[in-house]
Amino acid sequence: MNPYGAPAPQAAPRSGSNRLVRVALLIFVPPAAAVMAWRSRRIHVAAKVALTVWCVFMSFIWLGAIIGPAPKEDVEKPAATTIAPISPTPTLSPTPTASPTPTASPTPTASPTQTPTPSLTPTPTAPPVYETQPPVVVPTTEAATPEPERSSAPASVYYKNCDEAKAAGAAPIHIGEPGYRKGLDRDGDGTACER
Repeated sequence: MNPYGAPAPQAAPRSGSNRLVRVALLIFVPPAAAVMAWRSRRIHVAAKVALTVWCVFMSFIWLGAIIGPAPKEDVEKPAATTIAPISPTPTLSPTPTASPTPTASPTPTASPTQTPTPSLTPTPTAPPVYETQPPVVVPTTEAATPEPERSSAPASVYYKNCDEAKAAGAAPIHIGEPGYRKGLDRDGDGTACER
């Protein structure tokens, strides 16, 4: 300690708001918190490593929340369908009736006979019919690429360089034309001796 020198700077006491800012940085801005942790002289190296791991983890959490889940493109949506209404068809089936039993009675009386009452039982119907529309096919118009013009020169033409091709009146030479070779095409665009 030097009694004649300037006093050593004292560290400012931590306030509650300063700690709150550091915690908020740890959660919401992990890269900034990692930088702050490594610049601090008060934190042990093991704690710095643990905070860095935490910051990397939180960074992935925030990236996942921002990007979100991938859209599911493999699920096909069905075409517009209409469902035929299902209505049960009632059928009539006779029910057994009780027949009167003869009993000995002094006076014969006629008893009314019961008529069969129809009961409704649903019968199975055909499965619902779905009407689907065929998929709409949109014709695409592809631009037709014109074929390069063929010259009437023989197929075994060889030009030593572009000056020779220009002197023969064949420059520029396109791919497929007699005399074209990659050695004459400087930029590889399919047209030789274009300058």
